[in-house]
Amino acid sequence: HEITSHPEHFLVLDAETPQVLLDQLHAGKKLMLITNSDWAYSNAMMSYAFDRFLPVGMRWRDLFHFVVVSARKPEFFDSRSTPAYQIVDEVSGVMVSCSGPLQAGQI
Repeated sequence: HEITSHPEHFLVLDAETPQVLLDQLHAGKKLMLITNSDWAYSNAMMSYAFDRFLPVGMRWRDLFHFVVVSARKPEFFDSRSTPAYQIVDEVSGVMVSCSGPLQAGQI
């Protein structure tokens, strides 16, 4: 909680990183973020680090075709038994179990 409450103490902002990803998106690339961090932490840190450098009305989530949180890497890449959940409410972090192919724009 201390980190997400005061991200300025833990992150060095870099305006170029979100812009490079935006350039890739505009070039037609599909970007994916896979992190072991949970949704609340990922959203807070990515919002702080990226949103200020993006065009008005755009959020960090708009950069990525897929976002996978709480991935439990490296097992995520080599196990089909890892349970998957979809975030259905980004504010509260409420999740539901899901299976099948990844859906673009979902967390």
